[in-house]
Amino acid sequence: MGGDVVRARVLILVEDHSGYRQGLVGVHGFSAILDTGDNVILIDTGPNADALLNNMETLGYDPKDIDYVVLTHGHYDHTGGLKGLVEARKGETIVIAHPDVFSDKFSIEGRRIRYIGIPFSREELVSLGARFLLTRNSLKIAEGVMFSGEIPREYWTRTTGHVVVNGNLVEDPLLDDISVILELERGLVVISGCGHSGLKNIVTHAKRLGNKPVMAIVGGYHLIGSKEDILSDVVKFIGDEGIEKAFLGHCTGIKEIAWLKKHLNDVVEFIYAGRTMEFD
Repeated sequence: MGGDVVRARVLILVEDHSGYRQGLVGVHGFSAILDTGDNVILIDTGPNADALLNNMETLGYDPKDIDYVVLTHGHYDHTGGLKGLVEARKGETIVIAHPDVFSDKFSIEGRRIRYIGIPFSREELVSLGARFLLTRNSLKIAEGVMFSGEIPREYWTRTTGHVVVNGNLVEDPLLDDISVILELERGLVVISGCGHSGLKNIVTHAKRLGNKPVMAIVGGYHLIGSKEDILSDVVKFIGDEGIEKAFLGHCTGIKEIAWLKKHLNDVVEFIYAGRTMEFD
């Protein structure tokens, strides 16, 4: 992967819940800053620019501080703030994602079909200054920071929704679901937006890329509504892998996080807008 990062900070900008700090907004979605000291990487943009830019300012960051934007997948609650961010930067914004991130994504709820993809066209974003780097392959973003690329599916996944293929709605395999991997001397930190690829697949892929154990996971892992056999498998996997910390939120589900915490104790912690995690 390249050189290690000596220390880094992950700051949750947007999450379903906000912390006690005055001025923060909690909203369904996810966005986080990965700050290595040399580079500031924005991972996802939440569902809208109002929450993103408000929380960014409250937490001491300016849109122009961002060196790279990474989109973990193409759902609206992770991409809706992108247009406002690009406009606020008033210059080129490098956006890294999987090529399927702009696919037409829908949710089918009974007789209701709802669009859940990126709420802007690629052309509109490019006209405002976005420069997209779309790849299925792993990619070094900065020193000690990697874009996972497409994640092989060897174990269970947590895919949801539908996508338009040749004019037909089919189940969305969410191949655009990726993670960001931070490499420290003693291990890896994996940051996911929703973890649709499945926690076991995500961690296994990260270990192959980084050739190190995963010491921490951060973000959403779409365990909401999971049956106990899946949650038990997660507990066993985290224990077997020696993962020291699991900072969980968003679509992981509050009840599910509480269940995991009951079995893993201090390994599991909740995240929220304003939560900061230091890694070294």
